[in-house]
Amino acid sequence: LLHPLEPMRVAAIQMLVDDRQIEPAHLQHLVELARHDRGGLVRSFLASAATKLPPKDRWGIVESLAMRSEDASDITQPLMIWYAAESAVASDLSRGVKIAIATRIPKLSKYIARRVTSELERSPAAVNELVIAIGASPYPEQQTVLLEGMTDALKGWRKAPVPANWNEVS
Repeated sequence: LLHPLEPMRVAAIQMLVDDRQIEPAHLQHLVELARHDRGGLVRSFLASAATKLPPKDRWGIVESLAMRSEDASDITQPLMIWYAAESAVASDLSRGVKIAIATRIPKLSKYIARRVTSELERSPAAVNELVIAIGASPYPEQQTVLLEGMTDALKGWRKAPVPANWNEVS
């Protein structure tokens, strides 16, 4: 994982997650790679590798990759991170909202907002957290992206329950 050649680090990542069981120390190394590695291929393989892990083990990798602003305009990396994040977000919507607000990757924010909002009837509290975060954001671009995600989730609904803070925030 610390080899100077990117293809060697990629091979190490693949070997670690192939059996879908990973030691906590190795998982922490993957999180550190996600946080600091400059190799785009390494980050791509980390996102792919995270999909092989149980949702509870994905968070560190997903959160670290979500903070990598250099991947925001990449064609595939935002989607790769989303594929890694989706089942983790589904298992902990509140934590997903925190990533949606903190990430520097707009497409990831939008997808997380869509996933959280799709649970509006089952988890209105998480959607309300998202609405509050939208209202608190000082960045109009971020507000727009999150609202687009919410809108995508509600397409086809005839009547959606109104989140508790919607009127105040809107």
